[in-house]
Amino acid sequence: MNLQVKFLVLIIIILILSGCKTSSDIKIDSQNKLSEQEIKDGWQLLFDGNTAEKWRSFHKTQLESGWAVENG
Repeated sequence: MNLQVKFLVLIIIILILSGCKTSSDIKIDSQNKLSEQEIKDGWQLLFDGNTAEKWRSFHKTQLESGWAVENG
């Protein structure tokens, strides 16, 4: 391969790898929170991060047994 092709392949590999993110790059604090506008609009979170308190089964008033929250 000539030098230009090798250089182009190297640049492409660097660009692909630089676009990869690890799970530690994701900010957990920004997840599962409503903005002030969403709160004003009446939105509610279904999951508080620990319990299934606001979840319910289809056409039921509460969650059926057998469902559990594990590992938050």
